Amino acid sequence: MAEAYDAIHYTESLTLDELRLPAGLMKDSIVPDVSALDGLAGTYLFYGISNEPEDLFVIRQGERLFTDVGARNGELFPLYRSELFAVSPTVFRWKEWPAELTFERDEDGVAGKASVPLLTTRYTRYGSKAG
Repeated sequence: MAEAYDAIHYTESLTLDELRLPAGLMKDSIVPDVSALDGLAGTYLFYGISNEPEDLFVIRQGERLFTDVGARNGELFPLYRSELFAVSPTVFRWKEWPAELTFERDEDGVAGKASVPLLTTRYTRYGSKAG
């Protein structure tokens, strides 16, 4: 390793920065209807390039939603627990990831499907709630 590098600096921490999107892609956060958050929580399976699904766990903690991923993830989502911020009753964003998570609710307000348009590309991935 000494031949490849002049120095190695180890800080024992990781700091995430807030994503800076172009002004045309920015949206203000809103306060979501807390009673509707339970209908969004669950495990969603997204299919993409490969035949293997990518897991996205949407978790409610109090009045906030978080996402986390399982072992089967191709970097469509943040690779760590990350908070979601509402930009509409059905659309959420991550502060540090260039994508939106859009839920499709049924007549009871429970989401069964979701989509993820990647804001910096033309690609959208589609997923369904497991179980």
